Parts: sequence; structure tokens; C-alpha cells
Amino acid sequence: RSGGLEGMTYDLAARPVTARDAAPVETQLPSPNAVAHRLIELGTLLEKASRDIAVLDEKWVAAKQIHEVGYSRALLTSGETSADRRKADAVLRVADDRLHMEIAEQLVRACRERIRTLRDQIETARSVGAATRAEWAATNWTQS
Repeated sequence: RSGGLEGMTYDLAARPVTARDAAPVETQLPSPNAVAHRLIELGTLLEKASRDIAVLDEKWVAAKQIHEVGYSRALLTSGETSADRRKADAVLRVADDRLHMEIAEQLVRACRERIRTLRDQIETARSVGAATRAEWAATNWTQS
């Protein structure tokens, strides 16, 4: 009855660094290799988040279905006489299913936000990479 959420974890500790977490911005541009490594890292994180969203979305759909079916059954089998009391009885009888559904939906939203953040970080790294290449080309530096 838990909607398949038991044992489901989402690694929020592996989230990208935000402006609040970041150290002061360096004034020196990273090397092109450092930018390439960061882009590879971000790409890997984005792939994982994309796989995670599929699993999380499936669990949310399952939890939603369990809640809706449970609510309907509770409503139909309620011994209460008035419609309002039957609805209230049904809500109480499926409260745990509703909670599992809400948690599953929140995990989907968190993963979608993580994907958006990773895409933003990739765009930032691309811009830094372009600036780095331009600076290195202008000064005729070689990579160390």
C-alpha cells in the first residue's frame, strides 16, 4: 500500500553547488582541460538525473493510482450516511496513500529542478570554456 516508495532514496546531497554554497569567485580562468573535465562531470550528473526522473515519475504514477483507487474504494464502502461524511471518512482511510503520493510527486519536482540546475551549470561552463579559449588564443598560452 505504500506505492512502491519503500527503499526509494534520492541523493539530494549530490546536488550542484549553488551561489549560497560557493566560495568567492576566482579571477583567473580555468584551463581548457579543467573546463572540459567539468563539462564531462556535469554531463554524467545530467545523465544520472535523467535516468532518475524516469524512475521517480513511474513511482509517482503508481502512488497516485494507489491513492485514487483506495479513495474510491473507501468512498464506496464507507458506512457513513451523508456525502460529506463519506468523503471525510474516505480521506482519513487513505491518508497514508495520499502522503506517499505527495512525497513521490515532490521527488519528481526536486529531480526536475536538479536537471534544470545542471543544464544551467553546463551553459555556464560552456561560456567559461569559450572565454578561456579566447584568452588562451589571445596570449598564445599552451596548456600545462
